Amino acid sequence: MNYKNLLRILVHDVSNYLTVTHGYLELIKPEVKQSKNLEKLISVINNLTELVGGIKALEALKTNGPDFYQTDETMRELLNSLLNIFSSTLAFKSIVLKIEVERNLQVPPINTSILKYQVIGNLLSNAIKFSNPNSEINIHAYSEGHDTFLKIKDQGVGIPKEVFDSLFEWDKKSQRKGTSGELGTGFGLPIVKQIVEIYGGTIAVVSPLDKTLEMGTEITLKFSKEPVNK
Repeated sequence: MNYKNLLRILVHDVSNYLTVTHGYLELIKPEVKQSKNLEKLISVINNLTELVGGIKALEALKTNGPDFYQTDETMRELLNSLLNIFSSTLAFKSIVLKIEVERNLQVPPINTSILKYQVIGNLLSNAIKFSNPNSEINIHAYSEGHDTFLKIKDQGVGIPKEVFDSLFEWDKKSQRKGTSGELGTGFGLPIVKQIVEIYGGTIAVVSPLDKTLEMGTEITLKFSKEPVNK
């Protein structure tokens, strides 16, 4: 068995175990009174699930190439489903997620599952992790010409310069704790960037150290409304 096949099997099995573990944790959650340890454990499981899912998606895209198709789901519907998925995490830190979407804006012709979970979901998870309690996260989706844009802006702690300079590099450590002690892997953004670029898109990051925002971080995704040949 070669390395790639072994990696695929390992990632698949780990993903299944993480899904089952997360399910059991969510089941016992109502039985446990306000427990920060339980929330942190769920956060760790979520981080690992995101990482494994991102690796699976990236490996599939590199092996088979990007799959372009137009879904019937609108951008509003996609973002509302993410609001439901992250509702308990947002509530734990008393964070309000505000979503503004251009009327009738369609999802770009990208694998919807990858866009929702491995791209936007990953970025939203980061925004929550580094947001201060009792703050806001704003998502704005709109179009300009032949492109679709999505901005995610938080009111968090921002990105230190030593991390910002190597934000998308695989071999540089960017792992740091969230505002409530949440742990991360440090590999989320490199995965997001590669997926976005495979689909012909771009990702831009602005943090207060760039002196263009008063606080927090703003990430902008841009995708073409039409499939891009890579």
